Amino acid sequence: MVDYSTSDTLQRRRSELRQAVFDCRTRKLSEASKWASLQLQGMKKPEVSDLPANRSFSSTMEQRVDLSDAYDVAISYFDSREYRSAMLVLEPLVTALEDCPNEIKFLYYYSHYLKVQRFKAHKKAKPGMLVGNLMLAESDLTQIRTNLEKQVERLDGFLLYILGLVLIDQDHMEKAREVLVRSVELYPCNWSAWKALGTACPDQHTAGSLALPDHFMAKFFRAHVLVEFHQPEQSMEILQELDGDFPESMATIATTAMAHNHMHDYEMAQELFEKLLEKNPNIIDYMDVYSNILYVKEDSMSLMLLARRLADEDPYRPETCCVIGNYYSFRGQHDKAVIYFQRALKINQNYLPAWTLMGHEFVELKNPPAAIEAYRKAVAINPSDYRAWYGLGQTYELVNMPYYAIHYYSKAVALRPKDARMWNAIGHCYGSNAVSQIESAIRCFERALPYDKECVALRQLAYHHKTLGETNKQHYDQAAKYYQMIWEQSQEQGETPRSDATEALNFLAEYHKSSGDLHTSHEYFTKLLDFGHLEHREGAKASLRELQDMLGMGSALSPSQSPRDMVHSPGGSAPR
Repeated sequence: MVDYSTSDTLQRRRSELRQAVFDCRTRKLSEASKWASLQLQGMKKPEVSDLPANRSFSSTMEQRVDLSDAYDVAISYFDSREYRSAMLVLEPLVTALEDCPNEIKFLYYYSHYLKVQRFKAHKKAKPGMLVGNLMLAESDLTQIRTNLEKQVERLDGFLLYILGLVLIDQDHMEKAREVLVRSVELYPCNWSAWKALGTACPDQHTAGSLALPDHFMAKFFRAHVLVEFHQPEQSMEILQELDGDFPESMATIATTAMAHNHMHDYEMAQELFEKLLEKNPNIIDYMDVYSNILYVKEDSMSLMLLARRLADEDPYRPETCCVIGNYYSFRGQHDKAVIYFQRALKINQNYLPAWTLMGHEFVELKNPPAAIEAYRKAVAINPSDYRAWYGLGQTYELVNMPYYAIHYYSKAVALRPKDARMWNAIGHCYGSNAVSQIESAIRCFERALPYDKECVALRQLAYHHKTLGETNKQHYDQAAKYYQMIWEQSQEQGETPRSDATEALNFLAEYHKSSGDLHTSHEYFTKLLDFGHLEHREGAKASLRELQDMLGMGSALSPSQSPRDMVHSPGGSAPR
């Protein structure tokens, strides 16, 4: 056992306490570190010879000791989230010393900023709080901003980052972008500053026009904002460059996975997320996005295992609550899903996925007012969330308010101009009986057509042109063009044609008959005997008889008929 009695001096005690502060903080023993730093601050003033080791703070020797001890106490309070106490310790130093170190200034202003943010979060959770208190919080932000702007030329990258956060909070986005660009120029490797800069950019054009430093971090930023603004193809080009230098970077892998998710390449996205899990089986970040992919792919077993793992790992992370909510939603237990999304929002009021997904659940529960409120919260947090805009459009369409639906769908399509679902949704509204603007509907479906893998736009174009074609030959010809495309796609699939394919055959047969191309009409009616439903076959037989009479064929084969056609033509018999 060590005998401390022989060296029980103030200097030894002070030295031991300083070492305890360092050792406990290194080991994340926050309470022990705070206790030691408080005892250190409460000791008698040290002798000049009693200097702290490994401190970079300037000023006189005695001031160095005071600053060091005060900083240790403030750090301990900060780690315990006692932001007011941290401010109280540092305020005399920040206000009294002209050459106060930037480290101390940063901790003081950051504690002040986080104190305000926590207060505002409580205000959202308790709407009945006095308005005067909220005004006081805004006054605190103005105070931080004023104090930092007075010394803006002397601020380092970290203090400029805090100024940028305050400017964003007060909705001075242009000024915030200017300050944050300066911040990342002075200290490029502060990813928090880059993310704040992305928040200050309302669209991809603004982000792309920033004069960023020539630094590798700028590539990470560009890839990040391109994914955020739903430009995954461009993001992939930058990510491929970064992959050469950072092949095992979890951030690069996760961003690439999210880019594939935006491109609806769920197989590759899932593969990349599984690669993340191989590197860190206990990871929680990004798992909310991964659960969305498992949901879309209907992989219930993987979704269940993921929800269980996260619940065991940390049930109080918003990502965990989101994954569990997705699991219950997949099982059709929408009430339980809402409970977990609400739980995520109690942890983090600004957790965007929970607002959007909760809106989806309220739609399933046939509660449009609650769905609309949830989606509005989502777009207030992030106006670039196309899913929430689309959800608003869908909800208003469900309550038979198509003009509102068109407005919100238009917001979504502005963010995702290459997403066929958005154009198809607007087209459906324009084509509805309540709006009945068929020409506008056709223009929307034409915009959707190049990106529509489900052929929804193609079928709608054929239908609407056919409807208008009853009184307009040009539309009738266009209908034939789209029905021809439907039939050709059906042939390429090599499967039994769908009902829309038989509808296409029937239309094409009648179209060529009315156009005088009787041989081509005969071919389509004959194909209809092979592929059509019973009601189509009966009509096709009658039409074939009529065509044969018109062509003077009787029971003879036309030049375009094959022996196979003859089996199905009137008078023939089917093989047994």
